[in-house]
This record gives sequence, structure tokens and C-alpha cells, in this order.
Amino acid sequence: MRKRYSNNRGMTLIEVLATVVILGIVFSLIFNILISSNDNQIKQTQNNQELNDVTYVLKQVTKDMRKSTSYDKNTQTFIGPSQYKYLFDPDTNTLQRNNELLSSIIEEFSLTPLNNSKTIIVVIKSTNGHTVSTKLTFRSGG
Repeated sequence: MRKRYSNNRGMTLIEVLATVVILGIVFSLIFNILISSNDNQIKQTQNNQELNDVTYVLKQVTKDMRKSTSYDKNTQTFIGPSQYKYLFDPDTNTLQRNNELLSSIIEEFSLTPLNNSKTIIVVIKSTNGHTVSTKLTFRSGG
């Protein structure tokens, strides 16, 4: 009778290949989830930054209007103790206030006085599609 030798100390080539394939699939899935998460985080950060920029512009317009007594539609200037002139360039998506860059992500900017000229409708739209609009009324003067 012949003796059988049993060697359980190693792995066969098929077991090694199966393990490598399974690990490759698992790592591929984990890597894709991480990449997708990172992309979403980058998009959300850009989206939030753009919304912050639009909100900042609206706050600046509101602040300038509160310091002014009237608005000249022809020159887009708030008139008061100090003058605040806004210049919007739709070709470069830039908005300047007194010749200083206020934002470079504005797609639409309008200051439209209503009939009584004491109320102005402000519309600001970013390049990503965020739109903010409000009505502002002068507190005094006119």
C-alpha cells in the first residue's frame, strides 16, 4: 500500500488567482466610491462659494443703498454722501463697484427703479444659475 502525503501548507494557483480577482473587484468599487465622493465634494464647494459670492454682492448693494438717498439709473450710481457706481460687463461676467472688482461670476445684474424711484428691484444671477432678487427701499431722502 502506498502512503499518501497531504500538503496543506500552501495554496493552489487557482486559489491565488481567485483571491486576487475578488480583491481587485472590491478595491475597484471602493476606489470608485471615493472618487465619486471627492467629485461631489468639489462640486458642492464650488456651488457654495458661488452662492456666497452672489450673497456678498447683494449685501454690498444693500449696504450702499442704505448709505444713499437716490439712484441714477443712467449711470447705475447710488447718490448720497458717497457715490457708489456699479459697472457690469456681461462679456466677462464681471461686476465692478467704483472701478474695483466685486465679482467675476455674475451672469446677470440689474438695478431697476420702480415708478416711485424710492424702491429698486435688484436681480443678480450667477454663472451657475443661482438667482437672487429683492426689492430695496430708500430709508430717507429721495
